[in-house]
Amino acid sequence: MKALYPSQFMLNAAKMKPAGAVNAEHDTGCILCGMPILKGDLCTHHKDTPYDGSSFVDRPSAANKFNEFICSCCLPLWTKDFLQTYSKSLVTEDGVFKLASNEDWASLLISPPKKPFMAFISNAQQQHLIWRTPVNYSPERFTIRIGSNRMTIRHKLLMRAVQAQKQLLEMYREWYKKNKSGKPSAMLTIFVGGDREQKSTGFVTNPSVLLAAEEMNGKKEIEIINNLSQAERWAVAVIGWSKLEKAVPFTKRLPI
Repeated sequence: MKALYPSQFMLNAAKMKPAGAVNAEHDTGCILCGMPILKGDLCTHHKDTPYDGSSFVDRPSAANKFNEFICSCCLPLWTKDFLQTYSKSLVTEDGVFKLASNEDWASLLISPPKKPFMAFISNAQQQHLIWRTPVNYSPERFTIRIGSNRMTIRHKLLMRAVQAQKQLLEMYREWYKKNKSGKPSAMLTIFVGGDREQKSTGFVTNPSVLLAAEEMNGKKEIEIINNLSQAERWAVAVIGWSKLEKAVPFTKRLPI
């Protein structure tokens, strides 16, 4: 399959036109996304953009730090709309879709697109996410960018873990009734700590759930959970918080 570059993929999905200030005098590559810039292609010198300014802090993520030009796909996405309004988005060949709520995130995690897609979620103001978000080619293993974090998900393992979480929560409720007084707290996930936008670490298995699993023969389920990466623990928690059993339709935002 031909390589898909993130800004070009986004621009095509949004049905927008490339933009630039000059035509390249020789073959090069985009500083930001790495897309090849061939002689004669439209582009913009980095000195004519905010790239060199003190407020631009994402230079370490640039694909070609020592090149001079920004491609005609990255430049039109360098606007307030794409740094804020569309900063939580799922992008496919069919358009740009809202990715803001737990339900949106869980739907993506439960049923990722079978065609190429990219997904990014801002967790701060004015973040450059599009050009440094990889395009995914398979729903079996894919990456979501959350701010500065790249979250890689193994889908089959994730869905096994979602079922394990349901079983462990049921074990916890039964264990609580046997060993405690009153009703157990309404738990939607087996993890404690962490947050949905990855601003803090956590997603440690709840000690009470571990006690319940030990008493209620939950060894198999705990083994599944222990095989998860930090990103996959986040994904299991998001699905739990959403309360979804199956994916729901996304809201299309672009093209308008």
